[in-house]
Amino acid sequence: MAIGTYYHVTPTGAGAKNGLTWATAFDEPALEAFLEATVVAGDVIFIESGTYTLDSAIDWSARDGTGIAPIALIGVTTAPRLGGREGAAILYSDWATEANRPFFDCVTFQILASDYNVIRNIYFQGSTNGTVISGGYSVIENCKFDNDNGGSG
Repeated sequence: MAIGTYYHVTPTGAGAKNGLTWATAFDEPALEAFLEATVVAGDVIFIESGTYTLDSAIDWSARDGTGIAPIALIGVTTAPRLGGREGAAILYSDWATEANRPFFDCVTFQILASDYNVIRNIYFQGSTNGTVISGGYSVIENCKFDNDNGGSG
């Protein structure tokens, strides 16, 4: 998998909220703006455990990943590190699982994604509009959906 830039998200954000480090992590509104206007193929977005309240659709359907460089949203328990460098959550212990997944409290929420996306280790609850992955070649792994209107197509 080709890697673009690593980005970071915490429930309240931090510093400049540009997402480039944990010290300047996006909050939910900054993440939404980034996904809709800036994200590119190969970008990896680490979402730290915590509660995120989503009350509108996140639409990045105009932003495609590729087969070798998908756009990835990965729930993590802590800031993954590799030898002091920022890096992918390569250890299973870094992955958010069960009760420590990032919790997306979805009021009226949809994910409108395009092609080649990876969504991993996130808990979605209560979306009256359903959670929609509208593109192709997407991977949803270790995610939980509760009280979510859904279907297939």
